[in-house]
This record gives sequence, C-alpha cells and structure tokens, in this order.
Amino acid sequence: MAIVTDSTADLPAGLAASQSITVVPLTLNLDGQSLLDGVDIKADDFYRRLPGLTTHPTTSQPSPGRFAEAYSALLANYDSVISVHISEKLSGTYASALQAANMTDPERVRVVDSQLVSMSLGLITLTEIWRDRGKGVKT
Repeated sequence: MAIVTDSTADLPAGLAASQSITVVPLTLNLDGQSLLDGVDIKADDFYRRLPGLTTHPTTSQPSPGRFAEAYSALLANYDSVISVHISEKLSGTYASALQAANMTDPERVRVVDSQLVSMSLGLITLTEIWRDRGKGVKT
C-alpha cells in the first residue's frame, strides 16, 4: 500500500522520504508569488519573510491532476493507495484528491478526510505506514 498526504501534514522531507510517503504540495501565494509548499519555499524561509509581507499569505489546494499524477505513478508499483488529507472544512484539498481518485482508480485509491491539520495530520499519516507494516500497536 502506498501512502499520500499533502504538505499541510508538516512532515520533515527526510522522514517522508524514509517512509516512502508521497507529499503533494499546496501552493502558497506570497506577495504575488505562487510557491509550492515545501518545494519552492520551506517553513523557515516562510517565517523569516512573514514580518515583511505587504499582503496576507494564502494557500491553494493542489489540482486534481496533480493528485492523479501521483496516484497513477504509485498504482504502477502498489496494489492500493491511501491518501490522507487536511480537513475538508479548512481546504478544498480533500475534494481535489477525491476527484483524482475517481479519475484514476477509485477501487484502489482511498481518500481520507483526516479532519486535522499540521503535525496531527502528519502523525495520522505515519500511523497508516506503521499499521501497514505491522508495527502499529495492537488493541
């Protein structure tokens, strides 16, 4: 099983890579620039620039096409994909991911609204990895 999340999970890049988690970035709109979160701009750079901004930063959800590309690539090597995302109450990311699942293989791609954001989303994503690998706590 492949795991996908979005950049609002705030997983360190090294940790996501070491656990084979695919992170689809949101777009950060910052003083007229559109930057991919965690790709074009890292958190420390964002916070360094924040006091000098002339407009309030915003984010945009990834497009369904961006998710579909990730799902298609993963489905070539995995039986299934679980895609865990920021709360749909806070972002349209979940809706984009769901649309992408329907565009690719809705039987093999399961999209989950975590109802969370930030590191709590990251921890839920890691739990899916550990559960899949039999490392989870048995209850």
